[in-house]
Amino acid sequence: MNSLFYNTNIFVVPEAKNQAFSLTGSNKKKTLVIIQVEENKNELLAFLKKILEAVKLNMHEDIHFINTTNKSSISFSTQLAHHKYEYVISFGKKPTELGIQIDYTPYQPINISGIQMLFVEDLQTIFEERQKGGKQKAAALWKAMQSIF
Repeated sequence: MNSLFYNTNIFVVPEAKNQAFSLTGSNKKKTLVIIQVEENKNELLAFLKKILEAVKLNMHEDIHFINTTNKSSISFSTQLAHHKYEYVISFGKKPTELGIQIDYTPYQPINISGIQMLFVEDLQTIFEERQKGGKQKAAALWKAMQSIF
């Protein structure tokens, strides 16, 4: 007898009670932005604001915004149970860290069940590249954001 159970991958999905973040913003454009900022917070938030404004998103009105740490987990399914999203942009959190098991390519939008998702490097890395005069990561982000919005 071949049991499918033994051929199935089992994944642990973070529980909602382990979440350590605050959700801010009005979410008028059904967009979730997740970042991981612990240092240079004001500088990085100003940088994020410019990125969002470039695609006509207001950080306080148009999105839900989560600033998380390396150690905190986010259950995306829990977020979906409470809020409707059409777009998700994750700076630094990989899909598995959100309880999503998918193959992805950074800076390439993915449509999952009608939600446009974008996973990119952490905001600090993109910011540092720009400070040094580099444009590769920022250009890839800009191209991806334009294709989504």
